[in-house]
Amino acid sequence: MKIRKLNIINFGVFTDFTIDFTFENAAQNLIVIAGVNGSGKTTIFEYIDNFFKRNDKFTHGSILVQDKDKILNYRKDVSEPVYQHEDQLPGNQLAEKIFYFKANEERISNADEIIVEYIEKLIFEDQLSPSDAYNATNNILNDIFSGFDLQLSFHGLDRKKQVSFINESGKVLKTSMLSSGEKELLTKVFSLYLSNAKDCIILIDEPENSLHPLWQNRIVPVYQKFADNNNNQIILATHSPHIVGSVKNEQIRVLIREKGKIDVISSFSGSYGWPIEKILLEIFRTNELRTVEIEEKINQLNRLVTNNEYNSDEAKMLLKYLEDTLGYDDNDLVVIRLEIAKRIRRNDKN
Repeated sequence: MKIRKLNIINFGVFTDFTIDFTFENAAQNLIVIAGVNGSGKTTIFEYIDNFFKRNDKFTHGSILVQDKDKILNYRKDVSEPVYQHEDQLPGNQLAEKIFYFKANEERISNADEIIVEYIEKLIFEDQLSPSDAYNATNNILNDIFSGFDLQLSFHGLDRKKQVSFINESGKVLKTSMLSSGEKELLTKVFSLYLSNAKDCIILIDEPENSLHPLWQNRIVPVYQKFADNNNNQIILATHSPHIVGSVKNEQIRVLIREKGKIDVISSFSGSYGWPIEKILLEIFRTNELRTVEIEEKINQLNRLVTNNEYNSDEAKMLLKYLEDTLGYDDNDLVVIRLEIAKRIRRNDKN
């Protein structure tokens, strides 16, 4: 099951907002929603979750869903908050199709339950020995995170069916004792792979939480593979330029706030494989790439040079401070020194 398009009426920061998750009339298996804080990324997830689970009578609007070869139009009328369908799935079945991973939500107990259930299936249904079941589980773990240098292996279950892992030092750890990045990978990604989540919509808010930038670069293909292999649609909401740079252009939806209204950009000529700096400038529309104090001092020095005050004590002190702080070979400082040299030559000629 996949969302093709949704329309939100008067929910959170949205009054009448539409976002399309298709490309060339095909619902995408993986979508990344990017944007700054306050642009409505989490609100979209809350709307979808509430709409399908019927938790909120105020989730007015519509969601166009593709379920195999059917296109289903689920709608809640503003004046009469009931669901109207051109076709329909049973309500309880519809609710079971939504998995929502909230930001900073570890879900350790849920992950452990999924791991235990998977191992018991291997032992009692597939007739594997416990050691073979543990090895099979560990092989899946290694396969999923082969490029992550995770330094962690599945260890087994104790008598109370508590899950444990073993690190590179040989220390046995319960899930709750792992690092925050390891917990993020295991509770959200590994548990998904061991679950029976097929033909579902999976919402993951801020998948970059607690992940090293190198892991952020590599997490998208892992989610993409799971979505493709199980006919799922995974929707990620992120601030991470590493994640944005890891997805194809047709999979990105950027939310922007202009004149008090939220709009969405869904057409890009680039972004896949872009350097982080370019993504911050052109996708996230970040005006400052450095810390504010340094940015202001560079701008101040540029103004002095533009006004031909590059030989003033103020300009010399600023340049010395920035060279000591950033290093002599900093790109912005190299450009500034070249501009000063050009202006000195021009003034000497005059």
